[in-house]
Amino acid sequence: MKIILSTTNPSKAQQIKAMFDHPDIEVLTLQKPALRAKLSRTA
Repeated sequence: MKIILSTTNPSKAQQIKAMFDHPDIEVLTLQKPALRAKLSRTA
């Protein structure tokens, strides 16, 4: 499962990622350039 966080705050992202610390969960943030580009094209 992938969870996309709509934050660019690195501290907040780390706190939230810690809550979802599970091998089957991938937490993504808007800090990843490829994800940011993909979201801006589809919005």
